[in-house]
Amino acid sequence: MAMKMETKVLSPVEKSNVNPNLISSEGQFVVLKTEKVLKVMKADKGKVLDAGNLKFKIDNAVGCPYGSKFLVEKQKLVRQYFHKTETAAAFVSKASTDESVQDNRLLTSKDGASQNLSSTDIEVMKAEGKIGTAIIGEVIKNSATFKQKTVFSQEKYVKAKSKKYSVSVIIYKPTTRLLAELYYTRGADKVCNLRPDSLATMLVKSNVRSGSNVMVVDACKGLITGAVLERVGDVGTVVQLHAGDTVLRSVVDNYNFSTTTLNNLVGYPLYGMDHVNHPKQMTDAEIEAIAEEDATKEKASTRTDKEWTPAKKEEFDKNQAARKLRKDNRRGGLLKSYGLLSSKNMDSLLVVCKFNPLQILKSTLSLLAPSRPFVIFSQYKEPLLECYTWAKSQGVINLDLMERWTQEYQVLPNRTHPHMMMDACSGFILSGTTTARLAPTNRITTTVASSKRKQPSQISDDTEQQQIKTDDESEAKKSRTSSN
Repeated sequence: MAMKMETKVLSPVEKSNVNPNLISSEGQFVVLKTEKVLKVMKADKGKVLDAGNLKFKIDNAVGCPYGSKFLVEKQKLVRQYFHKTETAAAFVSKASTDESVQDNRLLTSKDGASQNLSSTDIEVMKAEGKIGTAIIGEVIKNSATFKQKTVFSQEKYVKAKSKKYSVSVIIYKPTTRLLAELYYTRGADKVCNLRPDSLATMLVKSNVRSGSNVMVVDACKGLITGAVLERVGDVGTVVQLHAGDTVLRSVVDNYNFSTTTLNNLVGYPLYGMDHVNHPKQMTDAEIEAIAEEDATKEKASTRTDKEWTPAKKEEFDKNQAARKLRKDNRRGGLLKSYGLLSSKNMDSLLVVCKFNPLQILKSTLSLLAPSRPFVIFSQYKEPLLECYTWAKSQGVINLDLMERWTQEYQVLPNRTHPHMMMDACSGFILSGTTTARLAPTNRITTTVASSKRKQPSQISDDTEQQQIKTDDESEAKKSRTSSN
């Protein structure tokens, strides 16, 4: 007897959202999306995750494809195999068909008088196990004004209640688009007001691809670095130029990159660009000085513990070994980035910083190979105008200074219009292409006064000479007048 095989048919929404990779509980980061929250969290088995008003454990989601939708029941996830959302059409009154005779002018609701259910009743329903659609249906059934509303008002009402009582969550794999949207909505000032569409423009103009050697100056907590590293992958190198001794790249951890990919990410301090622009044989002392961590040095010889137990000594030796390993890794990464930058054969440059990028451009543009692009993003136009003028004097072509302007629209039947509240301007983007190898400029920062700048003594001498010259001219003028 032939067995009948059952096949599961996925909805179009599920087909478009599900990633072939599976959700893992090995400490990986995931993006949680609910009706009100977009959040990135670390998924550990047995750990309770908090996504707004929903709390749950991710244990039941392990092994499911990314993009799967789940219902939260008693802090447990129950997978929904079809992405069938509670649309407003399922609750809209069938009697609301004639829009010409219905409007909301006579509807008045003060202090929730139109709703017969109290918050206590809703909590009782939750305790009985009713969730999501069941609670929304009861709230609509006990509304005295729902049937008198227009169809549009009913849909808005259902949408608002769905956000409040929905218990569904979708788990996505972290991507550049999701992380850019997440960090921009959470705090745009922390990522220099860089919108997702502006980041996409930077990636396109910089021509970042697999096998590229890219320089990145990132003041967005590592968002630019992660986006570039995602495109470069296992083939290529990303050199993150950073101010000071500490590299800020917390967002890179959210991508769940493999060890092979992370090995292609190295850092180099901006204050060390003088060694790159003016190559010389670096001594071991100079390399150690740059590679030294910015942490407090541990002094083993000054310990005052009277009881130096074997357990304490073992722990101390373990910490010292870990510290030495970190220092060796940092030193190896520094030598790798120094050799790569000294070759002056980089493929592209991306700059997003909170200070004037002109000095950075002067110190890094000569490190690009001919016919290579660079892209600079700034919240303000004036710093980019200075960069534009200087780059044009250096023979850079295809210079383009643009402003990213986006207008969001609501697209619904019979009510398509621009959003009333939106952030239209994200910032300005300067891009260009090198034509030939440029001569290296001075170091990126200098504390020595320029030799062209006049000293106070020179200014006083120039003033005195100018006064003498003026007196001589006046005397000559008087003598010519008297002779006439």
